[in-house]
Amino acid sequence: MGGRREIEQRILEVLEPVVAIDGYELLDVRLTSDRGRTVLQVFIDHERGITLEDTTRVTHLVDPVLDVEDPIDTSYDLEVSSPGLDRPLRTAEHFQRHAGEQVRIRTFEPLDGCRNYKGRLLGCEDGEVRVEVDGALYRVPIEAIERANVKYQFEPAPGRPGKRAARRAGK
Repeated sequence: MGGRREIEQRILEVLEPVVAIDGYELLDVRLTSDRGRTVLQVFIDHERGITLEDTTRVTHLVDPVLDVEDPIDTSYDLEVSSPGLDRPLRTAEHFQRHAGEQVRIRTFEPLDGCRNYKGRLLGCEDGEVRVEVDGALYRVPIEAIERANVKYQFEPAPGRPGKRAARRAGK
C-alpha cells in the first residue's frame, strides 16, 4: 500500500474535497500507532471554530469515503478533531496565515545540517517557508517539511507574574 507518508497524502487528497463541501478546512491527517492500535487522526477547522457537533458531522462525512477508498490496509480508529493549540501547518496558505507566530518545523532530511527549527514564522514565499531562529533567517522548502506546528505561547494573566517570576520575587 505504501509508506505512512504516502498513505497520509492519499487520504488528504481523498478527504479534502469531502470536508470542503460543508465549509470545513482539512488541516492535516496523521496515521499513528498507540498501544498496538492504528489511529487515523483528521484535523479540521472552520472560520467560526470547531464544536463537538462539527467533529461528529465530519466523522459521518469521511467514514464512508474511507470505507470505499480503503487507503489503510489494517483496522484503525478514526479520530476527527480541532487542531488544538499546536495547530498543524501544511500549506503555503497556512504558513502565510500564521506569520509572526512561534513555530516548530521538522524536515524529512537535514538541510545544511539542521532538521529541527524553532522560531518565529515570517511567512511563505516561492514555495519556501521563512523562519527566524535566534536572529538567523532560514528558508525551508515546503516539500522538505515533515511536520510543522504553531508553538503556542502561554502568557501570564495581566497583573499576575508567572510562577518563575513569583519565585524570584520570593512569593
